[in-house]
Amino acid sequence: MTFNYTSVLERVYHISSDRVCHIHGGLTPYCKEKPILGHGNVDIIDVYQEKAKRADDEFDEGSKSIYHAIAKFYERIFKDTNQQINKHRDFFRNLADITSVNIIGHSMSEVDLPYFQAVQLYSPEKMTWNIYYFNKDEQDSMKERLLSIGVMKEEIYMRDVKEFWD
Repeated sequence: MTFNYTSVLERVYHISSDRVCHIHGGLTPYCKEKPILGHGNVDIIDVYQEKAKRADDEFDEGSKSIYHAIAKFYERIFKDTNQQINKHRDFFRNLADITSVNIIGHSMSEVDLPYFQAVQLYSPEKMTWNIYYFNKDEQDSMKERLLSIGVMKEEIYMRDVKEFWD
């Protein structure tokens, strides 16, 4: 599974396109889906809608207009994470026999946790999660995010990305 829109897995690692899940779409000829931009953070939409409502209550037309425009922007770039997971359900179902997950070059931000949670749900109960980090300061937060979706502590291995590239 790749989170970017490129064909690195196909071109550099020679993985057949039919074995790669471009969870956010990608570029032809390697991916049949167009790139899907945005994020699945619905909370930020609610925040700006609430700010617009408060500004309206206070008769602050300028702020209301700005907050409303920001909320609309976030609505337009909203990526329905559950829809993407459902669309790629066959990919996730085929994870039953994997023995490890390697996460390379990913910040593991909150907005992408549902995808990792789907991997966790469909993969074997005992499996190794190798997390290759660029910045030592991010190790703890990355590990905490995996723990929050049910990955067992003893299955998580934090590795300097230099190990991967070596």
